[in-house]
Amino acid sequence: MMTHPTSSLCITGGSAGGEGALNGSGATPFGVVFDIGGGTRIPAALNGVYGLKPTSTPNLLNGIFPEFHSEDIKTLVAVGPICRYAKDLALLYSVISSTTKPSDYESLRPSRLLFYYNIEGPLTRYTHESVVKSVDNALKTLESKLQLTSALFKMPYDSQMVGWFAARLAKCAPPNQAVTDIFFNRLVKPNMKFEKLKVLLGKSNLTPIALNLVEIEAKHKVQGAEIEKLLGELEKFKANVVQELSDGAVLICPTLPRTHYLHHESLLHIYDPVYTFIFNLLGLPAVTVPTGLDPDGYPTSVQLVAAPGKEWLLIRVAEFLEGEFGGWRSPQSLIYPPTSNPQVRPISTPKTTSV
Repeated sequence: MMTHPTSSLCITGGSAGGEGALNGSGATPFGVVFDIGGGTRIPAALNGVYGLKPTSTPNLLNGIFPEFHSEDIKTLVAVGPICRYAKDLALLYSVISSTTKPSDYESLRPSRLLFYYNIEGPLTRYTHESVVKSVDNALKTLESKLQLTSALFKMPYDSQMVGWFAARLAKCAPPNQAVTDIFFNRLVKPNMKFEKLKVLLGKSNLTPIALNLVEIEAKHKVQGAEIEKLLGELEKFKANVVQELSDGAVLICPTLPRTHYLHHESLLHIYDPVYTFIFNLLGLPAVTVPTGLDPDGYPTSVQLVAAPGKEWLLIRVAEFLEGEFGGWRSPQSLIYPPTSNPQVRPISTPKTTSV
């Protein structure tokens, strides 16, 4: 069982939680992981480090093991870095994407800001006060320091987004097969309550995140024409979001509705990753940025999202916020505050000329 760098009572994230814990505890400088529904961003948020999900591009999956043969699943998957310092995101993304830092990198800045504090609906819990405060602080900092305007962005209900996710899963599965079939004998219908009990006792062959995936599919099973209908809705929403972000805007939002989870608590809140997997469905780049600590000493963060191909803009904004909020803090700093913050060159504000 992987343990949180701050508290042995808490989890470190999803399938890449181990990488998040290693970075959060200062045991490794970086890691490269899969992001299918939040694999870079959720561990980064819970462990107080940086996690970048690039634009979902099949070309970036070349040479990756295991290979993904389904073109549908390639629209969900991205490979991205987890690291302790924002400046390392630039180097790691450059290697992963085989691109170089743009010549105007130092002057990159959002054209405007979009934001939301929570995703409404019957499935997810309320957003914790510390999460709301973190988003609000980042928003106000960027507004004031970079002289940007902002507007509230309306997200669909969580139930609608879960429906889209279920439809995409159904589309990714082999013919006449479901995600459940991958984990269980197809002749045996899984008893979810029994499987959860086995997880709690450490006797299950499944991780909590795999079990949550199976449960979502079982509760929101879609097939036939309904799959195409839901995917059509998703494409329409994606077009609207891309249009909103196409002028260089950046969306600021939570990575998760709370700052920490006890071991196995995620089994009770299987829909909280809707905050991250929606951007896998949309194929948009997103980065988790640490912003400090909540009153209990757990890391706080925000998620930044931009238009396809705008990773360098996100990384530049992440560097700026690192300079403002201090970025990663070692576990010891929960007792002994850090003596200095990373030095990052500020993003220049636009020059004005008199007429």
